[in-house]
This record gives sequence, C-alpha cells and structure tokens, in this order.
Amino acid sequence: MVRNQIEPAIGSIKLLNLEPRHISGMYASMSTKELSPATKLFCHKTVRKALGDAVRQNFITKNPAVLVTPPRQQRKEQQSWSKSQFKKFLIAAEQDEFRDFFELAAFTGMRRSEIAGLKWDSVDFDGGELRVSETLQRIGGQGLVAGAPKTRGSRHNIKLGRRPVELLKNIRVRQLQQQLVAGSAYEETGYVFTDELGRP
Repeated sequence: MVRNQIEPAIGSIKLLNLEPRHISGMYASMSTKELSPATKLFCHKTVRKALGDAVRQNFITKNPAVLVTPPRQQRKEQQSWSKSQFKKFLIAAEQDEFRDFFELAAFTGMRRSEIAGLKWDSVDFDGGELRVSETLQRIGGQGLVAGAPKTRGSRHNIKLGRRPVELLKNIRVRQLQQQLVAGSAYEETGYVFTDELGRP
C-alpha cells in the first residue's frame, strides 16, 4: 500500500512541509484509479497512523491527515444469480471437481471455510440438517488449519431440503467407493469434501 499508493503521491515531500492539501491530492488521484473503497480507506488509516506517530515522537507538531476528509466508503450492492443463471453455472461446472462444493454453498449459504471444514458427524441425514461447527482454511506457512467459525453466532444448524440431502448422500457413496479403491492408502479424516485418498 505504501509502495504503490502513498509513496508515489507524497513520498517526495519532507515531513515538515507536508500539508493537508497534499494528502487531499493523493486521495483525488486515487479516485481516478480503479481501487476498492476498502483500499482507499486503508491508505487513509495508514497515513493518519504514521503521522500520528510522528507527532508523538515530536517530528511534527500537528497531524495533517486529521484535517483531511477520508475517502468515502461506497458499498457496492451484491448481485445475486437467478435460479436459471445458477443452473447454467452447474451445467458448465459438471466436470469440475468442486461442482458439488459449489452447489452445497448455494443451498446453505455457508462460507468456503465452513464447507471445507464440514464433517460427516455434523450431517444428520434423517433429520435433514447439518451443523456448522468447524472451519478449515489454508494459512500461509501453516498449511490447512482447522478452527472454529468466526463468531459464536456462526455455529448453527442449517435445515436441508431434499436436493442438498440427496447431494450429500451422493458424495458419501462416492467417497466410500474411493475408499474401497484406495484401500490402506485411504485416510479416514471424517471430512465431507476430500480428495481420492480421504484428505481434505
């Protein structure tokens, strides 16, 4: 952020000469680029924090970023697919290894990490529901890391209709077939979505 946005705009100005107009100019130039509102706001917070540190260390007497209006956070309205659009997507993804993953996401609204962390002991076929109680995500330098959902409210039960139950049963049958083929090489991890050796 500093290298790509802040430094090119105000990096050549000496700290004592930095004025609110310079920072406003930086925001104006950023508005001509296709940057997300979150990126612009993060730049503002970074500059304000850095200059606040400079004030505390007596390099400058006032923080010029405090006098500048931060970039406006314009939220884009989420566009949802229609049923027909989603059907077209599933047809196009028919041969994709993550097709069932996509379909379950659409039926349940679960996050990617929640679906990746879904285990069979959280699926109730008879009751037609599943429990969101664990996540699984790839973290740089650590690999796949299991954890709890984002908030306590994220742990909840989801009622399943006929199609999601059918989908999960098909996944289970396919998984058991893979287990027979792999034999002793198969790892029984308990996850719903796995590779041909049972690994998440």
